[in-house]
Amino acid sequence: QARDVRFDGVIFTVAALQGLAISLGQASLKMNSMSFFQLTKQLQVPLVATIEYVFLGKHLSALKVALLLAMTGGVCLANASDVQFSYVGALMAAVGTACTSAEVVLYSWLQQAKGWETLQLLYK
Repeated sequence: QARDVRFDGVIFTVAALQGLAISLGQASLKMNSMSFFQLTKQLQVPLVATIEYVFLGKHLSALKVALLLAMTGGVCLANASDVQFSYVGALMAAVGTACTSAEVVLYSWLQQAKGWETLQLLYK
């Protein structure tokens, strides 16, 4: 079934964020160590939870918050000895992570708000 075309601007935003996230992520990987790249990718999950809390009012249980903290802390400890980055690369990684997180939240919102499936978002 074709989707409602009124959301084309939102879908374009999702596509632009996804393109930026991929480009910036790859550029930051070229300028930073793999460990730093893993750290920034790991921060996507807490950032998605924060965006959903601030903009959508979604709450996480204390158990989920504790699990997120433990997971993020574990990745930080595992990669702490090998982190190398440049300031430009770190900026690219931060913006790329923010773009990815915003894209995930926006994409999920589109699916839930309209009951769309993935292929309906791709159908023109």
